[in-house]
Amino acid sequence: TNITIPNSVTSIGEYAFDNCIKTDREFDLVIPKSVTRIGALSFAANKFRSVTLYPSKITLTGPNPFRYCEIPNVYIDDYAALFKTTYSYYFSGESDVITNIYVNGELLTNVEIPYMGVTTLNNSLSNTSVKTFKIGEGYTVISGGAFSKCKPTLIDFPSTVIDLGRSLFNAAGSKPVIIIRSETPPNTDWGAGDAQAIYVPDASVEAYKMATNWSGYEDRIKPLSEYVES
Repeated sequence: TNITIPNSVTSIGEYAFDNCIKTDREFDLVIPKSVTRIGALSFAANKFRSVTLYPSKITLTGPNPFRYCEIPNVYIDDYAALFKTTYSYYFSGESDVITNIYVNGELLTNVEIPYMGVTTLNNSLSNTSVKTFKIGEGYTVISGGAFSKCKPTLIDFPSTVIDLGRSLFNAAGSKPVIIIRSETPPNTDWGAGDAQAIYVPDASVEAYKMATNWSGYEDRIKPLSEYVES
């Protein structure tokens, strides 16, 4: 069964469809290209079989429009557009459902996130099946839930990053390889989780090994020159 927003709709307000599907049936939600604004928690606490939307057309006017949802499959036109704001789409956030993201019909497993003019990377790809993340130069802060439940195998941070918060701890479970290109060790609240190796600029290896919340990973911190792409 489809729930299709009419093409005449251009804006969806906050809480518009919050917790509105009172049934065990699952629905396919289609948000048309005409929609350019979506508010906070607008579709929260619903169960969808799939969601189709066009982030390249949309501006989020509040956070987490899909929080507390269960969405196995999401179909979008542009994954980079998910990061135009610090607000997050938060597909399947707070649930155990892992979301598959399809971009123009192809499953998204490896992402290179370009800098979109917002210095904080939001957590729109948390709880997804994405496995490798390469984050563009310009981002300075990584949201704590950016990689939550993704079980990534590789996360590559830019030289501009200064604060990783809890993001690496929340990526626990897959023993990812971590690359951090910043010469100065960025802040991390709870360390690097289950990282199997942490590659940093060669000249900064000792600084990382002595830094707060990094020193406990001394045996895993290695010079970036030793990294071999698999």
